[in-house]
Amino acid sequence: HARAEAAAETAAAESAIAAAEAARAAAVLAREAFRARGRELALVEAHLAVDRERGEVEDAAAELVELEAMYAEEEFAERTKELVLTRGRRQLDLARRELALAEAKLAALAEIELVERERELDEDLRAAEAALVAARLAREVAARAAELAIHEAEAKLVKLARESDAEE
Repeated sequence: HARAEAAAETAAAESAIAAAEAARAAAVLAREAFRARGRELALVEAHLAVDRERGEVEDAAAELVELEAMYAEEEFAERTKELVLTRGRRQLDLARRELALAEAKLAALAEIELVERERELDEDLRAAEAALVAARLAREVAARAAELAIHEAEAKLVKLARESDAEE
């Protein structure tokens, strides 16, 4: 009976170790993938957003300059002129604000979000490694407990055999 329990505990411990090793491997893979490509792709995407917004600012500024030049020569349609120029100035202002926002997001991504993500991945790996160590220790404890249980069972059998011999 003690040997069967020991075998079951050993199998459970080996299963826990296999699961912990798989979790550790997944954590290593996730961290390395992030370091190899994830960080770079996120930064490239953020830089692209900044470049796109910068282009919007340049386009809006050029369009406003063109509108101002066109309406500077016009003496008629004052209301239309002001409406068009106001719209152009507003588009330029919005484009500048969107550019500032994209630049702020890029800075936050590089300085905070990506650093935090890497820290989380490192922590996940440390936790997986700790779980693996714990599973290996649990296997050792189970093995020692099984050895002790077997030894105690054998000692009990010897004692019973001696008592049986003594009674005969």
